[in-house]
Amino acid sequence: AEAEKERIHVASLKETLSDVMASLDADLDEYVTQAEFNSLLVKPELCRTLMSAGIDCVDLVDIMNFIFQQHRGKLPVSAVLELFMQLRGSNVATVKALVDFRRLL
Repeated sequence: AEAEKERIHVASLKETLSDVMASLDADLDEYVTQAEFNSLLVKPELCRTLMSAGIDCVDLVDIMNFIFQQHRGKLPVSAVLELFMQLRGSNVATVKALVDFRRLL
């Protein structure tokens, strides 16, 4: 029952974040620039959604600034969504998660 709740919560979170990210990608290139990402974080509804998922918005800004620097200022929308999923506070750190996270860096 708990696993089913988590699956439903993750699906709902992905849908919400996908909608927000789609509205943010003004040039429709399926990439998020650092400027687009920064404009995303000033939306109170997104920060509430992220916080409800266990993602700290302040820490997210620091992490994303570093990641954007490593990727020349833009990331695919799918990579940003996956990063959000990995940064949830309820996730347990595994070796696979650390390796996957390191690939983004």
